[in-house]
Amino acid sequence: MAHALAALAAYLGLEQRPVVLGEALAAAKAIGGEDDRSRALAAMAPHLGPEQLDEALAAAKAIDDEDDRSNALAALAPHLRPEQRSVVLDEALEAAKVIDSEDGRSRALVR
Repeated sequence: MAHALAALAAYLGLEQRPVVLGEALAAAKAIGGEDDRSRALAAMAPHLGPEQLDEALAAAKAIDDEDDRSNALAALAPHLRPEQRSVVLDEALEAAKVIDSEDGRSRALVR
């Protein structure tokens, strides 16, 4: 549902977009699987406003799995304020470095 709402938001007017993206963000945060939650947060990142990005960032940081957390943080980083960007990229890199699987770690490091 979060993916569908985020995709739909691109076609909405400026008044409707924040409401629909707020619903998409709430749906993404409620996703039980961290992999799916990470992908949903990453998919909606380009569409979120500054306050929603902060909320998505908090949700990404709360992901326990290092691979999923690294993915979400790396996807959000380009859309953050410049003063946040390098800190979040450092956090994504640190999460990627401790991924147990060599294959998973290498995929995370090339994102």
